Amino acid sequence: MSSFDTDVPVLLLRLDPHPFPHGTLGAIGSPDRAGIEVHAVVESARGPVGGSRYPHRAYELPAGTVAPAPLPDMLRDISDGIGRPAVLLPLDDRGAIAAPQQP
Repeated sequence: MSSFDTDVPVLLLRLDPHPFPHGTLGAIGSPDRAGIEVHAVVESARGPVGGSRYPHRAYELPAGTVAPAPLPDMLRDISDGIGRPAVLLPLDDRGAIAAPQQP
């Protein structure tokens, strides 16, 4: 029996464009194996994270996103698509700094 609330999905936020997201791949697999629905914001849905079998859905960052200016609208759209509250989990420094600044 899982000690996690599997009714609440997780949304992983990765804003760093590093091409080898090893930590992100590990962060996606762990909640999924615990029965938690995983969504991920990544640089490319066709990259290693988007191609992984673990995320329920991968959302691409808008092309050329350096500053998190479109982040509030993007997170609202993703939230609407998920259809219920999710835990936002930033996976890099850029996301950790940008996420608390969102309304």
